[in-house]
Amino acid sequence: AVDMESAMGLIGGTIRGFNLAATDAAHVADVMAATANKSAVNIAQIELSMKYIAPIALSAGQSLEEMAADIAIMGNAMIKGEQAGTSIRGALVRLVDPPKEAAEALNKLKVSVQDNQGKMLALGTILEQLRQKTKDLTEVQRNKALSEVFGTEALSGMLALMNTGSAV
Repeated sequence: AVDMESAMGLIGGTIRGFNLAATDAAHVADVMAATANKSAVNIAQIELSMKYIAPIALSAGQSLEEMAADIAIMGNAMIKGEQAGTSIRGALVRLVDPPKEAAEALNKLKVSVQDNQGKMLALGTILEQLRQKTKDLTEVQRNKALSEVFGTEALSGMLALMNTGSAV
């Protein structure tokens, strides 16, 4: 069971983190409840993940719904709480402002992280591009390329999303 204080902390923090209106509280609560109900993560683990994810997700144009779905997928792969939050945050940071190694890997794979207006694509869309562009590589080549894109801290989480299918 979730105590009211924890639930309100998660909802309030998520509303602030994603710059939503207070009137979105019921929707945020529904998204969090669905995430917990359809996965191996609980409300406390979702809250830990969201603390890491929300600020960068907001600035990268990622939706609350996709981030929650990604937390659920990663939780089912035993990547939970702070570990899931750190993985998604690390991946988004490297996609928003790729270091040289990541930029070169994305260019080599011909993967775009932005649309024609310069707006960042949804993480699921980027992961689907990576899935398609690396499908003919050997496992070693694929993991090397993905490690270059995401770095070692985010790699396991991104592999879980790519192998299961991130929310698009």
